[in-house]
Amino acid sequence: MTKDYGLILYKYMQNGSLNNTLHEISPPPVLPWDVRYNVALGTAEGLTYLHQDCYPAIVHRDIKPNNILLDSDMEAHISDFGIAKLMDQSSASIQSISIAGTTGYIAPENAFSTIMKPESDVYSYGVVLLELLTRKKAVDTSFPEGTDIVRWVNSTWINDQSIENILDSSILDKIRGSRSLTEEVTKVLLLALQFSSNLDISPDKPVRKPMSVARHLRLNATFGDQNRPYANVVVENNPQLQLLNP
Repeated sequence: MTKDYGLILYKYMQNGSLNNTLHEISPPPVLPWDVRYNVALGTAEGLTYLHQDCYPAIVHRDIKPNNILLDSDMEAHISDFGIAKLMDQSSASIQSISIAGTTGYIAPENAFSTIMKPESDVYSYGVVLLELLTRKKAVDTSFPEGTDIVRWVNSTWINDQSIENILDSSILDKIRGSRSLTEEVTKVLLLALQFSSNLDISPDKPVRKPMSVARHLRLNATFGDQNRPYANVVVENNPQLQLLNP
């Protein structure tokens, strides 16, 4: 160790990343709906912490399953703040010198712009929700050429108006026969499509308000602790947060 180098220590996350759990482990581990919902809620709480409880607010800029870590209780922890930015206290957006993020998770309005807002994180979170629901990758080989998960789910939903051909079959098998769970999963799917909507198409509609993410999920739940306080699901004492430059 020298003065020019540092060492970042994280708490051990027994279940690795959400990406590994969803897509890499073979055979795929069983992920009941309540576990997926809690991962979704925990990630939403993390974004709420970054966008609302931090001052100035922080835009993560790379929300994706690889950067969501799962502890021994399958609680979600947002990690990797390498390209995160502090919001300018006098502005609702930040200017970057380059386009940041990962293909499949970058909001459409940022594809040709270096201006980032909290809404950009909400778009990425919407994509993560779709992955939790479908167990497909953001850019999956099963999709037609040039199609990502947002376009595929939108197209399938518009054509069928049904979750049958969208959901991971293991969820579908478990919720069949339960009207309340079917309604809940459908509501979360519609929220995911709302969060991953194209602001260029409907710029005046408040479809991606960061403050509403965790609240929306809580209102749509039929189980769990509705009064659960916001958890600091960002990896604690993350030295990268102290190194952010506006």
